[in-house]
Amino acid sequence: MSYVPKTDWNNNDVLSEKDMNRIEGGIAEWRQLTEDHTVDKNNPHGVTVEQIGAETPTGAQEKVDAHKNATLEAHAASSISVADTVGRFTTKNVEGALAELATQQAQLFTSVGDGKAQVATAITAKGGTVVGTAPHSFQELDDGIRSIVTGKRFASGLSDTVLTSGRHKISIRGLNFTPRVVVGYSGNGSICCAIQPSAIPESTWRNYYNYWDSGGWRYTFTTSTGPDADQFQRLNGGFDMILARGSESIIGTRNEVFWWAFE
Repeated sequence: MSYVPKTDWNNNDVLSEKDMNRIEGGIAEWRQLTEDHTVDKNNPHGVTVEQIGAETPTGAQEKVDAHKNATLEAHAASSISVADTVGRFTTKNVEGALAELATQQAQLFTSVGDGKAQVATAITAKGGTVVGTAPHSFQELDDGIRSIVTGKRFASGLSDTVLTSGRHKISIRGLNFTPRVVVGYSGNGSICCAIQPSAIPESTWRNYYNYWDSGGWRYTFTTSTGPDADQFQRLNGGFDMILARGSESIIGTRNEVFWWAFE
């Protein structure tokens, strides 16, 4: 039963056993009520959201929905953590991770550009041709690789001789290789010449050509290399070759010569 207090005490009243039991019982009752109230989480005082200025369920849901649908600055990127379980980034938030990705992307572009330049240089060194301007596309590099000639190369043509100091010579440039053997032949058969290595040792190169003396055409050769009239040259991309030696009255001032150059 609920505690009933005694409110008519006088100075000479005697405190009986019954009074003490009533007082102790009241204390125990209020203690239990206090404990029950403490653990009661079901709004025992009936407080309303309006009384404390709290958000209503409807208003709270509206704010949650607005935040969910926000597409701009819902959260600062520096406040959003990154679950980087494999350790790809040194920072642990979205803003820092994006900055690191931008740096890595720039490094990747630089590396790819440098690699393309090295490939283009290698293609050119092998005699291939890379069209376009740097940075080249992968298709341009692919076409350049396919333009590299494999195996031995050769070239041929028709050229007029130039008479200098009694020697007919031709000078050819624009080849994409250094010729190892060159053969020349005039249409009327009066000139036949060649540049080729001697058998022993092969490092000694000779320019064979014909010349005229009183007995007719003869053949000779020279091993002297250089740009002078009586010398020949094997160049990276061309050659200078003596074709004939003799007076202008015998061999004329110009001869049309077919030539073949082999790598």
